[in-house]
Order: sequence, then structure tokens, then C-alpha cells
Amino acid sequence: MSLRAFPLMHTRHLTALADFYERLGFVRHVQHPDDTEPHFVVLRRDAAEIALSDRSSQDDDGAAGPPGQWHMVVFVEAVDATLHRLTEAGVRVIREPADMPWGERMASVADPEGNQVVLASVLAD
Repeated sequence: MSLRAFPLMHTRHLTALADFYERLGFVRHVQHPDDTEPHFVVLRRDAAEIALSDRSSQDDDGAAGPPGQWHMVVFVEAVDATLHRLTEAGVRVIREPADMPWGERMASVADPEGNQVVLASVLAD
């Protein structure tokens, strides 16, 4: 499993924002849905990743936020164990762990500045 982290930006203009980053050399790696106008896109350029989300996807991925806002997605070995360690240290939970239909387990916490950090891990097959 790849333990990676990337920013997730919320936008009202997902296609235009994705096109902008593609002009900077990023390539679409993930797009949901893949057969119509996307609500969620992950772009990569070498080792760099950036994700874009429109407002319609917030109920599915727990990534609610106004356009222009961003938060960090951090992949960890085990969401529940990581969340437990963080809550013992007094970190505020935004969203309890849940399995997502695309094969990831996710939870959200607030960093000391109040920014949302999404914890994610790939579910075992």
C-alpha cells in the first residue's frame, strides 16, 4: 500500500480547475464518475497529487467544504488505530470512521488550526 498525502480543493468549477492543472503538466489519474461530468478528480504530476471536488460529492466522501477551501487527505496503515491515537491526544473528530463504496475506510479530524484532515486506508480485499 502506498502511504501518500495530498490536498483536496473544493470548487464550483471542477472541469475548469482540472483543465488549469492539466496545463501545468498534471494528468488525470482518477475521475468519478468516469463516464459523465466529474464530481471528483485526482491529478498527478510525477510524485505530486492534487484532488478536486465539487459540492455535489460532499455527501459521498465526507469532504464537505465551501468552494475555495481545501483540506488534506492522509493515507495511514489503519484508520481506526490512528484515530484512536489522535483522540487520546485530544484531537477533535469531525467524522467517525466509515467504509466507502470505492474501497477505502475514511475518518476526519481537525488539526490544531481547525483544518480538516481526512484519514484514509485501503480496505482489504
